[in-house]
Amino acid sequence: ETLKLLGISHERLKKEHTRYTNRLLFIIRQYFPLYDALFSETAPKILLKMVLKYPIWAKLKTESHEDLKKFFIANKFCNRKYIEIKLKKINDYVHNVAGEVETALSFETTTIANILLMLKDQIDQIEKEMAKITDNHFLGKVFDSLPGAGALLAGKLLGLIGDNKHRFSNANQAQCLFGTAPMNYQSGGYHKVITRKACNKRGKSIL
Repeated sequence: ETLKLLGISHERLKKEHTRYTNRLLFIIRQYFPLYDALFSETAPKILLKMVLKYPIWAKLKTESHEDLKKFFIANKFCNRKYIEIKLKKINDYVHNVAGEVETALSFETTTIANILLMLKDQIDQIEKEMAKITDNHFLGKVFDSLPGAGALLAGKLLGLIGDNKHRFSNANQAQCLFGTAPMNYQSGGYHKVITRKACNKRGKSIL
């Protein structure tokens, strides 16, 4: 039961994380496109911390290369080659946004960055707790052994299916409940196979 509820919370927080990430990137592209170009990953922690430490170009451009290197290394970005690439991008950047616009939008950006850091920490905590419960459960190894099931997915599957072996008398019952069993649709000479809509939507999504 705890695994199931943690899984639901995890999915809700991930949706919120995606929503705030999209909002952050939308604002950054308006007033500080350099940050969008620095990292290939979408809103990694180092970008959020960079936004908080250097919310406007005036603060970033006055920072020395040595201090920037220390910042990157302190935030687990230790590859010297990639650090040099980032520093070159910062050096070559030409800022063409009015100071008034930059200052106004930076307030919202720093607020969202703080929210995203908090969400990331909470999501990490939930994933650790789910992995801990799965590892200590007598069926944990069974779900961990499923092809393609990592620690997070194994926990969600265990929370979804449960440990009551009498819940389903055969595999088809589980397929029908979770929407993975195909359905035949026929009208006159027309026939096609469709997916099941009347089902446990969360179970279908997980599977």
